[in-house]
Amino acid sequence: MLNQKDRVRFLKREIQKMERLIEILPKSYPYKAELKREGLRSIKEGIRQQYDRYMEEIDAARTRLNLEYEKKEDKDQKVIEVLVKLRNRREEETKQMLEQLKGLEGQIEDMNEEWIMKAMNNQLESARAYLQLIRNYLKRVK
Repeated sequence: MLNQKDRVRFLKREIQKMERLIEILPKSYPYKAELKREGLRSIKEGIRQQYDRYMEEIDAARTRLNLEYEKKEDKDQKVIEVLVKLRNRREEETKQMLEQLKGLEGQIEDMNEEWIMKAMNNQLESARAYLQLIRNYLKRVK
């Protein structure tokens, strides 16, 4: 448990951090937004690459299935079963990936100047409310 002196010191540091955040946030938010946008692009690219790999697997499974179905004799039912399951699972996963890609693209497109200002104002409002909470608490514990 913190003693009174440590508690007051901690709260004063928190106040300084919040005041500094409120001061620099308007200047730094466009950069933060660009970093977030870049992060979303990176995630989108990772999903797209995985989507491409799955599509290759689906194509390979279809090709192999066609070869198995074309055999007149000695069709390997176990291979057919495994390939059909793989194809179906990958097709379902690629559908989900397409939805994720659409959602990410929408988020990236929505990150315009208006979005940046709204997000920054929300964060400033939260920081100011937290700062006021700390100041009120500090008055009570002094």
